[in-house]
Amino acid sequence: MKTEIPKRKRIIVVDNEKIILEGIKTIFLTTGFAEEVLCFQSIEELINCNISDIDDEIALLNFSKEDASTCIRVEEIVNKYPKMRMIALTDCIRLMNCEKALRCGLKGVALKTVGILEIEKAIRVVESGETFVSQDH
Repeated sequence: MKTEIPKRKRIIVVDNEKIILEGIKTIFLTTGFAEEVLCFQSIEELINCNISDIDDEIALLNFSKEDASTCIRVEEIVNKYPKMRMIALTDCIRLMNCEKALRCGLKGVALKTVGILEIEKAIRVVESGETFVSQDH
C-alpha cells in the first residue's frame, strides 16, 4: 500500500529566469505538490521581503556557479530565516563546492538538468532531515 505524502504548504523558488520560476510554480501547483509557491528573482529579493511568516519552508535557490559569495548569501538567508531548508539548483555539481556549501547552511544540491521528480525527491529528503546531493552525470 502506497503511503500518502502530505502536501507541502509552501515552497520558495529563487531564480533570475522568470520562465523557470513560472514553470516550477505551475508544475508544483498543478500536481498538488505544494499549496503555494513563492517566487523571487534574486536572493536579495528573498532576504528583503516583508513576509513575516516565512520560516520553516523549503527553498530552491539558483546558483549558476560557486564563488566566494555563495556561502555569504546562504549565511544571510540562514540569519534571517534560521529554519528555512535550502536546496541549491546548479548547472554542474563539480562547480559547487558541496561540502563547503553544506557547511554554510544548504541542505541539498541538485542539478538543474534533472527532472521535476528528482527535485521533488530532493525536497522530500531534505524535509526528512537528511542532506541531498544529485549524482553528477
